[in-house]
Amino acid sequence: MHAFHQILFPVDFSAPCVRTVPFVKEMVRANAASLTLLHVVEIPAYWYAAMSPEAPVAWNDFPAIEREAQERLSAFGCEHFSDLAKITHVEALCDRGDPGYAIAAHAEKREPDLIMMPSHGHGPFRTFLLGSTTSRVLHRAACPVWTGAHLGTEAIPSGTAAHARIRNILCAVDLERESRHVLDAAVTLSQMHDAPVRLVHAIPVPECGPAEDFVSEFDRFLADSAREKMLDLQREAGVDLEVCMQGGPISAVVRDTALARKADIVVIGRGHTHAPLSRLRSNAWSIIRESPCPVLSV
Repeated sequence: MHAFHQILFPVDFSAPCVRTVPFVKEMVRANAASLTLLHVVEIPAYWYAAMSPEAPVAWNDFPAIEREAQERLSAFGCEHFSDLAKITHVEALCDRGDPGYAIAAHAEKREPDLIMMPSHGHGPFRTFLLGSTTSRVLHRAACPVWTGAHLGTEAIPSGTAAHARIRNILCAVDLERESRHVLDAAVTLSQMHDAPVRLVHAIPVPECGPAEDFVSEFDRFLADSAREKMLDLQREAGVDLEVCMQGGPISAVVRDTALARKADIVVIGRGHTHAPLSRLRSNAWSIIRESPCPVLSV
């Protein structure tokens, strides 16, 4: 992974979107990147019925709606990113359609280095949901995607906030084929922000807790095997990083380690070069949902 020279920030004007602003500004500044604000005007499904002669022609109102959306987006950019516009290129674009597909299509066409967006889970089952827009972007985008599922509910000023800075990085690896790619991304992020990296690996055993406390002989064998693979991975990458190994579900291990190590961001693989049945790929959604800090999936 190279530095992020072009960052795409989808804007929906929601509270989570506003709370993402300080993180976007911090990433833009750290990478001296350009920034694109993209708002997608969603077309309600019932509007398609307006094409029939018997229904009102709602489409006649759409140009005005798009103009209003562009004006609102420009105002959003002026309010939150006017200081960045003095030092880098900031543009505000509007599109129409389904937000998830439109964002992914824009990313395919413009090829940003990073997409930054909050995750919208709604209702009493929020813990079990990712917003459909976020899910579509994670599934379709080829570039790294930054997501923040739990940014808190407090009001956050539009300036660069101290809590948005990256001081500690946690990299989750499953020791499959994509692990080197994920590790390299975490090391590059470390260099961008001058922040230390720790590795975390979840061992698939019934016992929960540190690998050193495993009782079963087979579980200890799995832990020893994972340690050897982790050493090989680090030697190949030319690094010597602290490793946290825990038994238990991947999402729980990553969450607990992120809390214990006060991680500001978790780096994971999203599966572009994963084996089809990779555990980390199949658990990426739960890691993002449960992580106490933003997640960068590469």
